[in-house]
Amino acid sequence: WVLVPSLFITIGYAIPFFKINDRLCSLRTYPSIKIFSIALVWSIHTVIFPLQEQLYDPQVWLLFIQRFFLVIVLTIPFDIRDMSMDSPFLQTLPQKIGVLNSKKTGVFYLTLFLFLSFLKQPFSTYVLLSDIIIFVSSLIFLVLASEYQSKYYASFWVESVPVLGIAVIYFFFL
Repeated sequence: WVLVPSLFITIGYAIPFFKINDRLCSLRTYPSIKIFSIALVWSIHTVIFPLQEQLYDPQVWLLFIQRFFLVIVLTIPFDIRDMSMDSPFLQTLPQKIGVLNSKKTGVFYLTLFLFLSFLKQPFSTYVLLSDIIIFVSSLIFLVLASEYQSKYYASFWVESVPVLGIAVIYFFFL
């Protein structure tokens, strides 16, 4: 049952169901919604689904919100890269507020991500260190993102950030 909202978002992302000014739109092409639908689906699949037996625990929801913020940040370099190719109708974050303001917004979400790390209970130095490494690497990739990035920049390096966080815990602390 926890995947049902994700199913509808995924279907709505792929299939145009909405009309805007007599134009059929999907969530992917609905102005300003794309980044949030991506973040929501990823957060549901990587937090809510695996921890569905513990949804009563506020820590699960803290992790969900933290993951949501991180996915938004990791999506921004893709939107910056695709800015010139995307339809102006999409109104992605960089199209709507510009590259610099998109990066500032990403820094704000990253700061929230890191702040939430200090609220996790029980406190774990390993998890905090992993979150700090994710924060720093995401910040670097966000700040260095440009419309003219290499094809591997977002598709490999930016997407490797979550793996880096897990690797830090696994290789250095387990």
